[in-house]
Amino acid sequence: TLEKGDVLYISVWQEDDLSHEVIVRPDGKISFPLAGDVPVLYLTFTQLRAELTKRLKEYIRDPIVSISLRKMGGKKVIVLGEVQEPGVYTVTGERTVLEAIALAGGFTEHAVHSSVILVRGGLQTPEGTRLDLNRAINKTDMGQNVALQSEDIVYVPKKFIANVNYFVSQILGPISKGVWTFHGIETLK
Repeated sequence: TLEKGDVLYISVWQEDDLSHEVIVRPDGKISFPLAGDVPVLYLTFTQLRAELTKRLKEYIRDPIVSISLRKMGGKKVIVLGEVQEPGVYTVTGERTVLEAIALAGGFTEHAVHSSVILVRGGLQTPEGTRLDLNRAINKTDMGQNVALQSEDIVYVPKKFIANVNYFVSQILGPISKGVWTFHGIETLK
């Protein structure tokens, strides 16, 4: 769902004047041409798309609205892969990778704890690091349980990932380029 500080890129097919980057303001609204101020706090991408489509129909015949996430507001992390409930989580204070995995319901039985990938740099410039969370779980190397930063992505694999850079470019590259529109982001929940 959308929260204060989220930055979105909204475009309307074949309407170049209606392609804008917008930010969810502190009052929970965005401003979009022809649609005016739209309350978006806690809406999903599908709900926002439907609302903008409804408002724009007054001016444009059959508007096709696309929405992509450019930047997450607040301190949010994405937890993907072999966890019970993959998704986007808001974290407060100092939280670690293991705490984010706990927020996502914990590991599945197929998770490979020794090859967890932490992607830093947000959606614009992702850089991956492999973490061996077995060492943190066994308390032999607590340095593996890294403190999270806003926009970190935690990926728990089903099998060992040998080349972290390849993984980041092939799997998370589309996210960083804004290729994932509202459909892709909603599947993260």
